[in-house]
Amino acid sequence: MKTARFSVLEIALIGGTRAALGAGVALLLVDRIKNVEQRKAVALTLIAVGAITTVPIALKLLLSCSHDDAAQGPVGGRLANEEYAS
Repeated sequence: MKTARFSVLEIALIGGTRAALGAGVALLLVDRIKNVEQRKAVALTLIAVGAITTVPIALKLLLSCSHDDAAQGPVGGRLANEEYAS
């Protein structure tokens, strides 16, 4: 199992980037702001901020994942297959 450790602040940052990206896409899809140019500018800015800030977070996630099944021990109350044989 791959595991990654994140602080509460890092999880909030991930959520914030997802929210900015989603808000930008939502602004492109709705017609609530009548000024089309202003709406597009705000939407593209939110999308850019969400996308650009996602890159370092994704890199941290990929680089901090460890693949250590053996160190985890039983997962979900079950023993690993090797432990059934003994």
